[in-house]
Amino acid sequence: MPNVWPILRDAADAAPQDEGGGQSPASWTNKLMQLLGIAGWHNSLEHMRSRRGQSLAQAPGKFVSSYLLYLLAASSEAASHQFHARVREMGLRVPEWRVLACLFDQDGLMITQLARFSLMEQSRMTRIVDQMEKRGLVARKSDEGDGRRVRVYLTADGQSLSADLVEEAQDHETRLLSALSPADAERIKPSLVRLLEALDSSLISNE
Repeated sequence: MPNVWPILRDAADAAPQDEGGGQSPASWTNKLMQLLGIAGWHNSLEHMRSRRGQSLAQAPGKFVSSYLLYLLAASSEAASHQFHARVREMGLRVPEWRVLACLFDQDGLMITQLARFSLMEQSRMTRIVDQMEKRGLVARKSDEGDGRRVRVYLTADGQSLSADLVEEAQDHETRLLSALSPADAERIKPSLVRLLEALDSSLISNE
């Protein structure tokens, strides 16, 4: 699992919560905005959501429409909104999908690791896992090397559901990237990974 998510952790406590104790669909975008000092964009994005199909015109001298952090936040909001609607159709909350995705990549994570990768407080992650365990999607097991540690594993149902959703997420990503030129589509993810790694290693300062 790529080590790019930790840069968002500092803003996790301020994110709005959904009914399951996890973060609401827009909260990852909100935390990125908070971390990078643009938390005030939230209301603008909510307004945009209510007016789909309308966007700020890009023109020379326009600040917002060409501002990198606005573009990152608005793109994330729109793309997440589409796929998260599908997640809910599958009977899951967004935090539960994130748990499934993390365990699909690396089964047997501890609660602390799941909380870190999913950008949730540990207490909230514990409640999410409790709910998922009751639904038969995950199971807790003691660590074979250290009985004091408890790891979370996908059940057969959880493996099947996570595999289906990961495949749908990859298809959704492909559709998103198809809107770009082949050259831009090839560059966008490596560029974002490099940006996140640079932020993670404090190579960029907002001072």
